[in-house]
Amino acid sequence: MIQPKKHQTLQKQKEKTEAKTEEKSPEQKQAVAPTGTFSLTPAGFKQSAVAPKTGGTVSLVYLNTTPETADFGPLKVTIKQYKLESVTGSNKKMDPYSPESYLANQDGFVVTADVVIENTSASNINYLAERIQINGGGISKGASLENFVPTAYQLSGSATSHNIFPAKSKREGAITYMLNKENYYTLVHLTKLVVPNPNEFADKALPVKTTKGNRFRFSHHRVTKS
Repeated sequence: MIQPKKHQTLQKQKEKTEAKTEEKSPEQKQAVAPTGTFSLTPAGFKQSAVAPKTGGTVSLVYLNTTPETADFGPLKVTIKQYKLESVTGSNKKMDPYSPESYLANQDGFVVTADVVIENTSASNINYLAERIQINGGGISKGASLENFVPTAYQLSGSATSHNIFPAKSKREGAITYMLNKENYYTLVHLTKLVVPNPNEFADKALPVKTTKGNRFRFSHHRVTKS
């Protein structure tokens, strides 16, 4: 017969063993996307805005929080942070006319970038943030200002003037890219994030520092200017 004190000791040992068995490694903890509310704060950005739309298993593959800025002089475009999430077994019913339904029938990946665009000049500047591209291996993917991005955190501001950045203004928001598996594994090596020059969209040429767009190396490890 097990005495009460001995029984309690055995029970505690059993609970410790079970807790140790269920504890996840640091890699596993990093890989599972949290289910809280998405925002652009450091903690909120780790939350998934994709999972509520797709269902299935959405895992955080990589998170980069090192800001990089494309400085064109009067216009500065900063990639403040970005993350890569994988989607498998999506099981939520989605509007078939929604671009997001691209991931309703196949596994894939979503890249979300937190972008800050600052106009330091005394005039409005026309800039198309959706032209910020991920490219490599002969594949180019333009950004979306809306897919998976909650309205409060969209860069667009308003549908009628999302491309107008007023004088002395700074606007921040999330943009996304959807990739199928084939695209992802093609892009994963030597990938570039291409930030176009504002003069590609300006009615009147701006006195920019460079006539070219900026290219950042976009990888699972870091973003660095090339």
